[in-house]
Amino acid sequence: TAEEARQILFADRVVIYKVYEQSSGKIVAESRIDHCPSLLGMEFSAEVFPDSCHQKYMNGYVCTITDRDHEHLANCLSSFMQTLQIRAKLAVPIIEQNSNQLWGLLIAHQCSSQRYWCTGEVEFMQRLAEQCSIAIQQSELYAQLQESNLQLARATKLKDEFLANMSHELRTPLNAILGMAEVIQDGIYGEINNRQGQALKTIERSGTHLLELINDILDLAKIESGQILLN
Repeated sequence: TAEEARQILFADRVVIYKVYEQSSGKIVAESRIDHCPSLLGMEFSAEVFPDSCHQKYMNGYVCTITDRDHEHLANCLSSFMQTLQIRAKLAVPIIEQNSNQLWGLLIAHQCSSQRYWCTGEVEFMQRLAEQCSIAIQQSELYAQLQESNLQLARATKLKDEFLANMSHELRTPLNAILGMAEVIQDGIYGEINNRQGQALKTIERSGTHLLELINDILDLAKIESGQILLN
Protein backbone atom coordinates (compact mmCIF):
# COMPACT_ATOMS: atom_id res chain seq x y z
CA THR A 1 0.00 0.00 0.00
CA ALA A 2 2.77 2.40 0.94
CA GLU A 3 4.65 1.65 -2.30
CA GLU A 4 1.59 2.12 -4.52
CA ALA A 5 0.62 5.35 -2.76
CA ARG A 6 4.13 6.79 -3.11
CA GLN A 7 4.29 6.04 -6.81
CA ILE A 8 0.83 7.48 -7.52
CA LEU A 9 1.51 10.65 -5.49
CA PHE A 10 5.14 10.97 -6.63
CA ALA A 11 5.95 11.49 -2.97
CA ASP A 12 9.40 11.11 -1.44
CA ARG A 13 8.18 8.82 1.30
CA VAL A 14 4.92 7.17 2.42
CA VAL A 15 4.64 5.50 5.82
CA ILE A 16 1.98 3.73 7.85
CA TYR A 17 2.05 4.71 11.50
CA LYS A 18 0.46 2.30 14.01
CA VAL A 19 -1.01 3.88 17.17
CA TYR A 20 -0.72 1.79 20.32
CA GLU A 21 -2.14 2.18 23.82
CA GLN A 22 -1.31 5.37 25.70
CA SER A 23 -0.82 7.00 22.26
CA SER A 24 2.65 5.59 21.64
CA GLY A 25 3.30 4.49 18.07
CA LYS A 26 5.57 2.87 15.50
CA ILE A 27 6.28 3.09 11.77
CA VAL A 28 5.18 -0.37 10.57
CA ALA A 29 5.40 0.10 6.77
CA GLU A 30 7.35 2.39 4.48
CA SER A 31 8.16 3.19 0.87
CA ARG A 32 10.76 5.86 0.03
CA ILE A 33 13.08 7.18 -2.63
CA ASP A 34 16.83 6.66 -2.22
CA HIS A 35 17.89 10.02 -0.80
CA CYS A 36 15.10 10.05 1.80
CA PRO A 37 16.16 8.42 5.11
CA SER A 38 14.27 5.37 6.35
CA LEU A 39 11.90 5.63 9.32
CA LEU A 40 10.77 1.99 9.25
CA GLY A 41 10.56 0.46 12.72
CA MET A 42 11.02 3.80 14.47
CA GLU A 43 9.02 4.07 17.70
CA PHE A 44 7.58 7.25 19.19
CA SER A 45 6.46 8.12 22.69
CA ALA A 46 3.06 9.54 23.61
CA GLU A 47 4.56 13.05 23.68
CA VAL A 48 4.79 12.98 19.88
CA PHE A 49 1.11 12.10 19.55
CA PRO A 50 -0.82 13.71 22.44
CA ASP A 51 -4.48 13.00 23.24
CA SER A 52 -5.59 16.19 21.50
CA CYS A 53 -4.12 14.95 18.19
CA HIS A 54 -5.55 11.50 18.76
CA GLN A 55 -9.05 12.91 19.20
CA LYS A 56 -8.80 15.15 16.13
CA TYR A 57 -7.82 12.24 13.90
CA MET A 58 -10.61 10.16 15.46
CA ASN A 59 -13.01 12.81 14.16
CA GLY A 60 -11.61 12.51 10.62
CA TYR A 61 -9.01 15.29 10.75
CA VAL A 62 -6.59 15.47 7.81
CA CYS A 63 -3.21 17.11 8.39
CA THR A 64 -1.70 18.98 5.45
CA ILE A 65 1.56 20.91 5.76
CA THR A 66 2.87 22.61 2.63
CA ASP A 67 6.20 23.85 3.96
CA ARG A 68 7.40 23.56 7.54
CA ASP A 69 9.68 26.61 7.07
CA HIS A 70 6.88 28.93 5.96
CA GLU A 71 3.94 27.85 8.11
CA HIS A 72 3.12 28.88 11.65
CA LEU A 73 3.90 25.57 13.34
CA ALA A 74 4.66 24.90 16.96
CA ASN A 75 8.39 24.90 17.60
CA CYS A 76 8.32 21.28 18.74
CA LEU A 77 6.52 20.16 15.57
CA SER A 78 8.82 22.14 13.29
CA SER A 79 11.88 20.72 15.06
CA PHE A 80 10.44 17.20 14.90
CA MET A 81 9.83 17.45 11.14
CA GLN A 82 13.28 18.87 10.58
CA THR A 83 14.87 15.99 12.50
CA LEU A 84 13.06 13.42 10.34
CA GLN A 85 13.76 15.43 7.16
CA ILE A 86 10.10 16.19 6.45
CA ARG A 87 9.50 19.41 4.52
CA ALA A 88 5.81 18.80 3.70
CA LYS A 89 3.38 16.12 4.74
CA LEU A 90 -0.14 14.79 4.29
CA ALA A 91 -1.58 12.55 7.03
CA VAL A 92 -4.99 10.85 7.05
CA PRO A 93 -6.45 8.60 9.77
CA ILE A 94 -6.97 4.84 9.47
CA ILE A 95 -10.14 4.12 11.47
CA GLU A 96 -11.02 0.58 12.56
CA GLN A 97 -14.28 -0.54 10.95
CA ASN A 98 -15.82 -2.38 13.89
CA SER A 99 -14.74 -0.37 16.92
CA ASN A 100 -14.54 3.02 15.17
CA GLN A 101 -11.22 3.56 16.93
CA LEU A 102 -8.04 5.10 15.51
CA TRP A 103 -5.79 2.29 14.24
CA GLY A 104 -3.10 4.55 12.84
CA LEU A 105 -2.17 7.06 10.14
CA LEU A 106 -1.33 6.91 6.45
CA ILE A 107 1.25 9.64 5.85
CA ALA A 108 2.94 11.01 2.73
CA HIS A 109 6.18 13.01 3.09
CA GLN A 110 8.00 15.41 0.84
CA CYS A 111 11.55 15.45 2.20
CA SER A 112 13.51 18.06 0.28
CA SER A 113 10.94 20.48 -1.13
CA GLN A 114 7.66 22.14 -0.32
CA ARG A 115 4.45 20.68 -1.70
CA TYR A 116 0.89 21.79 -2.04
CA TRP A 117 -1.50 18.88 -1.53
CA CYS A 118 -4.47 19.22 -3.85
CA THR A 119 -8.01 18.07 -3.05
CA GLY A 120 -7.74 15.02 -5.32
CA GLU A 121 -4.63 13.82 -3.51
CA VAL A 122 -6.28 14.22 -0.12
CA GLU A 123 -9.36 12.30 -1.27
CA PHE A 124 -7.16 9.58 -2.76
CA MET A 125 -5.32 9.12 0.55
CA GLN A 126 -8.62 9.06 2.46
CA ARG A 127 -10.02 6.31 0.21
CA LEU A 128 -6.77 4.39 0.49
CA ALA A 129 -6.90 4.66 4.29
CA GLU A 130 -10.43 3.22 4.24
CA GLN A 131 -9.23 0.28 2.15
CA CYS A 132 -6.31 -0.18 4.55
CA SER A 133 -8.76 -0.38 7.43
CA ILE A 134 -10.77 -3.09 5.67
CA ALA A 135 -7.62 -5.04 4.81
CA ILE A 136 -6.32 -4.78 8.38
CA GLN A 137 -9.64 -6.01 9.75
CA GLN A 138 -9.65 -8.97 7.35
CA SER A 139 -6.06 -9.77 8.26
CA GLU A 140 -6.86 -9.74 11.98
CA LEU A 141 -9.93 -11.94 11.44
CA TYR A 142 -7.81 -14.34 9.41
CA ALA A 143 -5.19 -14.45 12.18
CA GLN A 144 -7.92 -15.14 14.74
CA LEU A 145 -9.30 -17.92 12.52
CA GLN A 146 -5.85 -19.46 12.19
CA GLU A 147 -5.40 -19.36 15.98
CA SER A 148 -8.82 -20.98 16.45
CA ASN A 149 -7.90 -23.68 13.95
CA LEU A 150 -4.63 -24.34 15.78
CA GLN A 151 -6.47 -24.62 19.10
CA LEU A 152 -9.02 -26.96 17.51
CA ALA A 153 -6.22 -29.09 16.03
CA ARG A 154 -4.51 -29.28 19.43
CA ALA A 155 -7.80 -30.27 21.09
CA THR A 156 -8.42 -32.94 18.44
CA LYS A 157 -4.90 -34.30 18.88
CA LEU A 158 -5.38 -34.50 22.66
CA LYS A 159 -8.69 -36.29 22.13
CA ASP A 160 -7.08 -38.80 19.78
CA GLU A 161 -4.22 -39.40 22.21
CA PHE A 162 -6.74 -39.87 25.02
CA LEU A 163 -8.76 -42.36 22.97
CA ALA A 164 -5.63 -44.27 21.98
CA ASN A 165 -4.40 -44.45 25.58
CA MET A 166 -7.82 -45.41 26.90
CA SER A 167 -8.16 -48.12 24.25
CA HIS A 168 -4.84 -49.64 25.28
CA GLU A 169 -5.75 -49.41 28.96
CA LEU A 170 -9.15 -51.05 28.37
CA ARG A 171 -7.79 -53.86 26.22
CA THR A 172 -5.36 -55.03 28.90
CA PRO A 173 -7.96 -56.02 31.56
CA LEU A 174 -10.44 -57.16 28.90
CA ASN A 175 -7.92 -59.60 27.46
CA ALA A 176 -7.44 -60.97 30.97
CA ILE A 177 -11.22 -61.40 31.38
CA LEU A 178 -11.52 -63.21 28.05
CA GLY A 179 -8.53 -65.38 28.83
CA MET A 180 -9.91 -66.37 32.24
CA ALA A 181 -13.35 -67.12 30.73
CA GLU A 182 -11.70 -69.43 28.18
CA VAL A 183 -9.58 -71.16 30.84
CA ILE A 184 -12.60 -71.78 33.09
CA GLN A 185 -14.61 -73.15 30.13
CA ASP A 186 -11.78 -75.58 29.41
CA GLY A 187 -12.14 -76.95 32.96
CA ILE A 188 -8.69 -75.93 34.15
CA TYR A 189 -10.15 -74.88 37.54
CA GLY A 190 -12.56 -77.80 37.77
CA GLU A 191 -15.76 -78.99 36.16
CA ILE A 192 -18.55 -76.50 35.39
CA ASN A 193 -22.25 -77.19 34.84
CA ASN A 194 -24.31 -76.14 31.80
CA ARG A 195 -25.68 -72.94 33.38
CA GLN A 196 -22.17 -71.85 34.33
CA GLY A 197 -20.97 -72.69 30.82
CA GLN A 198 -23.74 -70.61 29.24
CA ALA A 199 -22.86 -67.69 31.52
CA LEU A 200 -19.20 -67.95 30.57
CA LYS A 201 -20.11 -68.04 26.86
CA THR A 202 -22.16 -64.86 27.37
CA ILE A 203 -19.15 -63.23 29.07
CA GLU A 204 -16.92 -64.35 26.19
CA ARG A 205 -19.30 -63.08 23.46
CA SER A 206 -19.85 -59.75 25.18
CA GLY A 207 -16.13 -59.35 25.91
CA THR A 208 -15.21 -60.16 22.30
CA HIS A 209 -17.75 -57.62 21.03
CA LEU A 210 -16.41 -55.01 23.42
CA LEU A 211 -12.85 -55.76 22.30
CA GLU A 212 -13.88 -55.22 18.65
CA LEU A 213 -15.38 -51.85 19.56
CA ILE A 214 -12.21 -50.88 21.43
CA ASN A 215 -10.09 -51.90 18.42
CA ASP A 216 -12.30 -49.79 16.14
CA ILE A 217 -11.85 -46.77 18.43
CA LEU A 218 -8.10 -47.35 18.47
CA ASP A 219 -7.99 -47.59 14.66
CA LEU A 220 -10.02 -44.39 14.34
CA ALA A 221 -7.65 -42.56 16.69
CA LYS A 222 -4.68 -43.81 14.66
CA ILE A 223 -6.29 -42.69 11.39
CA GLU A 224 -6.98 -39.16 12.72
CA SER A 225 -3.45 -38.86 14.09
CA GLY A 226 -1.89 -40.14 10.85
CA GLN A 227 -0.42 -43.27 12.49
CA ILE A 228 -2.44 -45.98 10.70
CA LEU A 229 -0.47 -48.58 8.74
CA LEU A 230 -2.09 -50.25 5.73
CA ASN A 231 -1.15 -53.82 4.81
